Amino acid sequence: MKKSLLCFILAFAFAFGCLFVPQSVSATQTDDFSQYSTYNWLEKFVTANPSRTTGTAGEQQTANWLADEISAMGFDLSKQTFAVPVSGVAGASGNADTCNVIAKKVYDQQAKTVVIGAHYDNATNLYNGAVVSGGEGAMDNGSGVAVVLAVMQKIYQQNPVLPFNLEFVFFGAEELGMLGSNHYVSKLSQQQKDNILLMINADVVASGDKLYVWGEDKNNPQSDYFADISGGKIVKTPANTKVMGINSGYRPYYSVCQMSDHMEFLSAGIPVAAFFSGNFDADSFSFVENAGKNDVSHTPNDTINYLKQNFGTGFAVNMQTVADVIYDGVIQNADEFATAVADARNYIVDDFWLSLGNASLIALVFMACAGIFAYNYYKKLQKRAILGTAEVKTNSVFEKPDEDDIFTFRS
Repeated sequence: MKKSLLCFILAFAFAFGCLFVPQSVSATQTDDFSQYSTYNWLEKFVTANPSRTTGTAGEQQTANWLADEISAMGFDLSKQTFAVPVSGVAGASGNADTCNVIAKKVYDQQAKTVVIGAHYDNATNLYNGAVVSGGEGAMDNGSGVAVVLAVMQKIYQQNPVLPFNLEFVFFGAEELGMLGSNHYVSKLSQQQKDNILLMINADVVASGDKLYVWGEDKNNPQSDYFADISGGKIVKTPANTKVMGINSGYRPYYSVCQMSDHMEFLSAGIPVAAFFSGNFDADSFSFVENAGKNDVSHTPNDTINYLKQNFGTGFAVNMQTVADVIYDGVIQNADEFATAVADARNYIVDDFWLSLGNASLIALVFMACAGIFAYNYYKKLQKRAILGTAEVKTNSVFEKPDEDDIFTFRS
């Protein structure tokens, strides 16, 4: 009887504990990722192309994979092939061929063009210090590719008629320094540049804490438009209120522009809207992907499984949000979009900052400071010459005459 009672109590306690002790359940067992078209594209893309660093066979395979998917959706397909230096890639040297994969939807030859892009290469075999980055590039930038493919798929399914043309560009060699977008922009005539209504870029839009849209380091209509369309799900990047951990390389000051392919367009005078995820509020002086967590990009953690296990469906929701905002904002409300961004060029930072840079400003400030220093030091030498060094109380250049000084000096 006692044994039976003891067994009953233990069984009851175990059952009670199972009900009330929190269980650790993998996100892959409980979350439905398949409801998000962007996730389906990400899984398909990364599974087929886990290693696609520029200069490797994997990148060439990925370009062909993208070409097949684009052709299946009925877009006009083309490739831009060009050579780039690949010394920073493990197992590669010299130059290697890469390419931009381009899909077009032309509605009117005389109409403006909206360019929507994402880079498809990753950092798997790219040196990050003394070691290679690893990972699959799910966040960077399988997420951006998935967003663009999801938008293209919906256009293919809905077959809308638009007042502007569409050009989708999957850039190669972004991780080597935006070389794919640089090549693309370099091949545009001035007329073609002027004809681009807006360039939209999607990069690292998955696992960051927040979704951002950036158009310039000041208020601009495209950021306002997309933030409004999103209903608060995407926020405008804080303009010049924080600095990134590294210089943008495109501006003569620390900027929140998020280094990616859109900057090559902006440098050519083409207005942009860049979507990305991260957190500007977690650190007072820099940008991080996630508060309290290690960044995913350019690490071995940049895999779909890691995203699923650590972020649940949150990263899929982020990607889907960006895709939906681009489709609703650009395609579903095409006329409103065209009106909203019509004068976006007027909001690009003045050429003074882009061409002159801060080198001249620094030189000017340095010369002014040197002049002030020299003038005050000269006056100090005058005082010493008259009073003698014994009468000078300190060696401070800007010392004021003390009570022992009997001369008044005037300039």
